[in-house]
Amino acid sequence: MSRLGSIDTDGTVDIKGLSSEFAKLYEELECQVEQNQNIEKCKTDLASILRQLTSVAHSLSHFDQELYSTKIDLLLKKITTKQLQASTNDDRRQRWKSRARPSVKPPAVTATTLPSDDKRGATCSITSDTTIEYELSKSSYRNLKNCKLVYHGTKLLREFATLAVQDVENSVVYFDVLPFNQGSLLLERFKNSRIVIVTPKGSNLQIRLHEMDHCQLYIRKEQADQVQDVIIEDFSNCVFHEASEKSIHIHNFNQLDYQNKESNDGYTFGDFPFDA
Repeated sequence: MSRLGSIDTDGTVDIKGLSSEFAKLYEELECQVEQNQNIEKCKTDLASILRQLTSVAHSLSHFDQELYSTKIDLLLKKITTKQLQASTNDDRRQRWKSRARPSVKPPAVTATTLPSDDKRGATCSITSDTTIEYELSKSSYRNLKNCKLVYHGTKLLREFATLAVQDVENSVVYFDVLPFNQGSLLLERFKNSRIVIVTPKGSNLQIRLHEMDHCQLYIRKEQADQVQDVIIEDFSNCVFHEASEKSIHIHNFNQLDYQNKESNDGYTFGDFPFDA
């Protein structure tokens, strides 16, 4: 894989350009992995991206470092799972062949041409008009339109977990209580959606919200006197529920300004119904 275009050979970084470039490359790689295409190459390309990001980590905000690291870890886990599944299937086929009689030659596999850059990722399916019950075994949900992603349990199911929900429109994400104590929650690229998240009392969870437009958010800890940290970036016309104002500490990282200054640009506090 060639160098990231947003990183100059002298180490200078175009922060905004890097965010867009990473998002596009990540989407392409994730789609290929989900479709079992070029798994080894995807792994190599991802490792190259990680090396390049690591080389300029000193120029990145803490938010971006965490964001890139979390997403790369999630995709690497998917790649590892795909490789293990492929290895298991190969073993089964080999055992079957060792018992089977010689058969006719199988048909040749037709090569599939990858789509052009501007169309890659278009085949990632969209889930629409349905209610999805959160499963702890899943680490990511993506491409939701007019959907509800819900969890109505209140029991702790696991000590540590990670969850990423991305590319969501006109939908609801609703957790009575997140069923894990430690780990991270990444919500990214939401439009016209509602988010209701309650985190367990005494939990140590990273919540990162990235690229949200016209969204309503109600986030707090289960225990009223505890405060939940929330990292946000690229917010526009969003509303946090006024009842949660004293229950969260918002760290606002504006993509265009990394001078360690925080503001309330992109969001306000207000009232809205937050039932599932």
